[in-house]
Amino acid sequence: MAAIPILLVGKNQEIREAQAKTLAKEFSEDPFDTHVINAISNGGIDTIREIIEMTTRRPFRASYSTFIINNAQYLTTEAQNAFLKTLEEPPPHTRIILTAITKHSMLSTIFSRCEVIDLGSGIEDLESITNNDIIFFNRYFDKSFFEQINNISAFDLDTWIKVWRKVLRAKILDQGASKTFSKLKTVEIKNYLKEILLVKAAMDKKVNQKLAFLKLMSDLLIFN
Repeated sequence: MAAIPILLVGKNQEIREAQAKTLAKEFSEDPFDTHVINAISNGGIDTIREIIEMTTRRPFRASYSTFIINNAQYLTTEAQNAFLKTLEEPPPHTRIILTAITKHSMLSTIFSRCEVIDLGSGIEDLESITNNDIIFFNRYFDKSFFEQINNISAFDLDTWIKVWRKVLRAKILDQGASKTFSKLKTVEIKNYLKEILLVKAAMDKKVNQKLAFLKLMSDLLIFN
C-alpha cells in the first residue's frame, strides 16, 4: 500500500531538515537509498521529472527509496503541478518528504495530498517586521549601487535572510507588511530570498564576497 507523502512545516529550516532526515532513517535504513534535493537550487520541472523517474526504480538495499525535497516552497508552479500524480499515488516502495515554511507557501493541490506535520512556531517565525528591519534595508537601498558594493564589509547576510523570511511569512499569511515591502509580490520575495541563500552558500564556500554580492544586486535590483 502506498504511503501518504509527508509535508513538514513550521519552526525553522534547519529543524525541518533535521526532522526529515530522522524520518528518512525510519523508512530507508541504508542512506544509499535516501535522496535529498534542495528546491532553492533545483526547483524546476526537470528536477521533478527526474525524481518521478527515480521513484519508479526499486531501492538498492533498503526496503524503501526515500526522497526529501527541502525548501519545497521554491518549486516552480509548473514543477508542483507535474508532481501531483506522483504525490497522489506514490509507488509502494517510495517515501516522499517535503519541507516548507507553511503549507500555504505551496499549492493547495500539493499540501492536500500530504500528511502535514506542523512542527510549531519558532522564535524567528513569531517576529513581525520592525522599524529596525526597514532601517536595515534602507541603509543599503538608499545608497548607489557602487556604494553598496564598496560597503560589502558591512553586509550582514544572515540578517537579510531573517528579514526576508519574515516578509515572506507576512505575505503568505496575509498579515500585512510595511509600505516598503507591500508593493512586492510573493513570487518576487521568494526569488529574492532564493538568490540570497544561493549567495550565502557561495560565500560559505569562500567565493569572493564582492563578486557574489555583485551578482545578487545586479540580478535583483527590485527596489530601484
